Amino acid sequence: MFCSGKYVKILDIDSEYWDQLRVNHERIDELNTEKNLDKILFSMKPNERAELYKIFDINESSYEDAFFKDRIKEKNAVFPMEYFLYLREFINRKKKAVEHLYSVYFSDQPIQVETSDYLKLIQMFVHKPSFLFEILVSHEWKIKAGGELYQYDKVLPSKELEQLATNINYQGKLINVLFKSNGQSTDYRIFAHCILNKNEYIYMVYKKNKDTKRADYDRAKRIKDVDIILFRINPNEKIIEIKSSTKSEVYGIINYFSEQFNLRFTEIVSDVFCDYEPIQTVQVFNTGDAYSGIEPIDFTINKIVFNNSLLTKSPQVTIQLSKSDIWLSVVDAFRKNVISINSLADIEQIKITTNNHSRTIRSLTLENGHVVFKLDDSGIDEQIKQEISDKFKEKFGFPLNQPVNNKLAYGEALKIDYLFRISTDSNLSEELNEKFRYLVSEGFFQLEQRVSYECRNNLCGFQSELLEDFHDRKCPNCNEEYREQKYSEYKANEDKISETIVDCFSENPQLQLIGHNNMKIKGRDYVTYKYLFDDKPLQIMVSGTVLSKATISHIERLLIPTIIVYYGVDKEQASIYTPNTIELLDFGLLFLKKDAFEEILNPILGNLRERAFLHISTVASQAHVSLKDICGKTSELKDEYDADRFEDEVFSIFKDMISNSEKWGKEARGKRVPEGLIDIQYNKTEGINKHKYNMIFTYDCKLTKDTRGYDLDSEEKKKGVDYVKRLNNLSEVSTYCSTGQVSGHIFISNKFREKQIPNMISHFYEELGDKYTVRPIFIEVGELVYIYEIYCKNLDNIMKVPDIFYEQLSKLLKSGDEGKLTKDSIDECFDEVLVAATQYQKADTKRITRKLTK
Repeated sequence: MFCSGKYVKILDIDSEYWDQLRVNHERIDELNTEKNLDKILFSMKPNERAELYKIFDINESSYEDAFFKDRIKEKNAVFPMEYFLYLREFINRKKKAVEHLYSVYFSDQPIQVETSDYLKLIQMFVHKPSFLFEILVSHEWKIKAGGELYQYDKVLPSKELEQLATNINYQGKLINVLFKSNGQSTDYRIFAHCILNKNEYIYMVYKKNKDTKRADYDRAKRIKDVDIILFRINPNEKIIEIKSSTKSEVYGIINYFSEQFNLRFTEIVSDVFCDYEPIQTVQVFNTGDAYSGIEPIDFTINKIVFNNSLLTKSPQVTIQLSKSDIWLSVVDAFRKNVISINSLADIEQIKITTNNHSRTIRSLTLENGHVVFKLDDSGIDEQIKQEISDKFKEKFGFPLNQPVNNKLAYGEALKIDYLFRISTDSNLSEELNEKFRYLVSEGFFQLEQRVSYECRNNLCGFQSELLEDFHDRKCPNCNEEYREQKYSEYKANEDKISETIVDCFSENPQLQLIGHNNMKIKGRDYVTYKYLFDDKPLQIMVSGTVLSKATISHIERLLIPTIIVYYGVDKEQASIYTPNTIELLDFGLLFLKKDAFEEILNPILGNLRERAFLHISTVASQAHVSLKDICGKTSELKDEYDADRFEDEVFSIFKDMISNSEKWGKEARGKRVPEGLIDIQYNKTEGINKHKYNMIFTYDCKLTKDTRGYDLDSEEKKKGVDYVKRLNNLSEVSTYCSTGQVSGHIFISNKFREKQIPNMISHFYEELGDKYTVRPIFIEVGELVYIYEIYCKNLDNIMKVPDIFYEQLSKLLKSGDEGKLTKDSIDECFDEVLVAATQYQKADTKRITRKLTK
């Protein structure tokens, strides 16, 4: 049976499952399993153990070795302990495949693993064991040299491709075609598949090579050696790539799809076209003149689609006229800086008409950065097809249906990023190899020496990266001694990459580097580089993997403008979960343009400046939904919702209503500071005098999962008073505030212990005395959400009388000795604001318009 469809649940797993994944489970079982298991479990750090608890749905916070192991063992019925060892062997040399598939399938899952690829593999395995076959297929695809590309002419429905992945009748037809194409001398089997976002379908086919008996320590065994055939289909681009050692199998796969789905295939020439000048190609768009100098006859361009533009937010731009040529419009747009050509991939689609035939040409960016312009040649004969190809090359300088070396600036950047995705320099073209050698010489890659161990008995073939797998220095399969095999792998040097990035950013006069710090998100450490931009914080993050949706959401909640610089990452994949409030930058582009980096950076900074308000309101809106969900909850709160998230969400609500708000919180963890402060300012006319009032309120967030409520114990009392005293002693506070002191200290929680509130108020009275008027204020989440809802609902009216709103808000926060806000007091505050707003009338614009346009 097809492996990808057989193992849906862990209960489906049998010994054949591990055999097909090439895991030597028999050998693992014969060795000291308990000792090796302890080594895996006890080497896990506390944050890794916490994530393993989440994967297994274990509600526990103790990570002590023996206790941790016992709690994991409780899951033995559904996850046998030996599976930890099997998965450890499986992941050898497949970490990149695990990372890639995890980013595709699990970026939007509620449980996000951040600490290790091994735990990501466990989560994927628990979710669906067949994921391991997809990892194996993805791994085999990446390590196998490039294949042959073909374009087909009609839509191949995703449903049909899924049938090939699951339906034995579909598979049987493909096997029969392959069998016939090879002279009926070889058996085939569709082994497994991998589906990526409905955009890529990869299939792995086993071809029986030899069927022999081999000597074995226990008894001779029948061995059926196999060759691996792989093919990948991109239904959006109508492209199939086939990796096979023989032409007969390539033709067999093409014949299957031709006969089964009535498709017509055109081979995409594998030789890369380099014979063009990029500056001259750009001039085609700037002047309108053909690349060849001779304008092709009867060649009308009716439509062109650009992937991005120089407009705000870089939207896609389409220029189209149904029955006439649009090239003068393209030149006009180019000269007016609406569009720019920095990469051949910027051209997404061109529609042309010639010889009364209208055809669409689409671009496809290959993994190595080259671009193929594919002609939709359905229904036209070879002569017309050749005429279109010739005229296209006359106009643009490069051919159709052949990989074109992307020599333009951004195209070169794609190649740099591609090199950061590989670990070996084998199978590189001469051009890419030269670039790779240069990056190595500049220190962007480190050559790491690795050792694997393999049995000396060539008929056995057992190998492992772990020496302990050779018990007593003997092969567990045939008892032969082992030998070392040393090999080298290149690893990206993130320190060097980060150093280059910081140097480029620091040269910009708009930015001032103020330091860097480690930020922990979901148990994983990230280095962030802090800058001042417009006297406000901006942070740069560097990553060699696609950040998960949960990580991106965490970064967004910080309300700090952020630029993420990715290296060795597919930008399209990275942008899926990245909101408009965060900017992405490819390291390859930064590296190539570092001497003119301002050309790239200044538009990015401009975007961040323009989106600052949108960023705050967007995050506050998301926080409102989240906080509303936790109202009245304590013990029901899941582990994913923690004090740090609560703190971020409360701050975003304050920040949206009160622009001059500041947060210290976890960013200043270990220091004697409150979570943050809010600064309320307003003007008030009293008689003939106009007075300005400035008030500062400090606040602390107190999330609890205790059903009794948050414990405001003696330590909390001491800290609250200490915060107020420290701020009052600052001249920046005493000289700014109208009363010469902080106006109040706010406690915000999902639940308080009601009896402790009067005690906290009394403690403030006793410790601060009559010379200070500051008192504690208590706001539960429900009331904070209620304030924000009324604020958003009545924002138009509030903007009419902002001074009255902030005056009433400050009164609300200082009202009464009971200290706790209620919905009645909130309603009273906003009633005053809404009454004041009624005196402002709007012009009847509809009536004015009607009279003017009679």
